[in-house]
Parts: sequence; C-alpha cells; structure tokens
Amino acid sequence: MYSWRKVHTKNKKFTSTYQPFSCDSIDEAASYGARTLFIQTAMPVETPTILDPADLTQLVACAKRNNLYVVSWYYPQLLNVNLDFARALASATIPGVDAFALDIESRKVGEVFDRNKRLVDLSDRLHAALPNM
Repeated sequence: MYSWRKVHTKNKKFTSTYQPFSCDSIDEAASYGARTLFIQTAMPVETPTILDPADLTQLVACAKRNNLYVVSWYYPQLLNVNLDFARALASATIPGVDAFALDIESRKVGEVFDRNKRLVDLSDRLHAALPNM
C-alpha cells in the first residue's frame, strides 16, 4: 500500500481545490498500512529546483518516523533538459529519500524522435551523477 503527495495538493498556487498535506496525513496513511510515500518535488512551471524545501524536509522526516519508504519524483517536460536535470538531481538527493522516479508522460516536445533523444540524454546524465541509485 502506498500514499502520494503531488505538489498541487499542498501548494495553493497550483489548484483551486487546496488540500492540506501534513505530518498528520502521513501518520494517517501509515495507520492504514501505507508503506511507501511518493512525493512530487517540483513543478515544470516553477523556477526553484525544489518547491517548498523546508516543508518537504519535514514531510520526509515524518515519513521516516513512520518507517515509510520515500520515493521522490519529478515530471520533466524535456523542453529544457538542463533545467530538468537540475530539478531531477535535486529531487533524487533530498536527505531521507530512498529512491527517485521520473514521470515521463509529457508530450510537450511533439516530435517523438526528439523527445526520446532528450529523455535518453536526461537519463544518461542522471545515471552518471547517481550511479548508486
């Protein structure tokens, strides 16, 4: 069983249906048997590499207190691979995070060959920077 936190469920900037996500939410998920927390760390439209780093650090700590496995994830648009790499690397190296995932469904780059080439470039860079992850 797992629980997840998308950026827009925590940040009023991304939704009109703001849903608070807190340590209490993590405690409740764990009480229902959640063993993994998937946590989105940035939005493609935002400037920072990590959105709300202090809040994120607190949520990861709460998950760890509940013995949850923490997977950080990022949704790259592949329009700017350098920016996507910076955000993905920052996400993967958050203290307490056990694993990292890329959500690769974006079709912002319309040409499939170009999109795939950019994704391979991003993946190669991440593999080189994070050989043990």
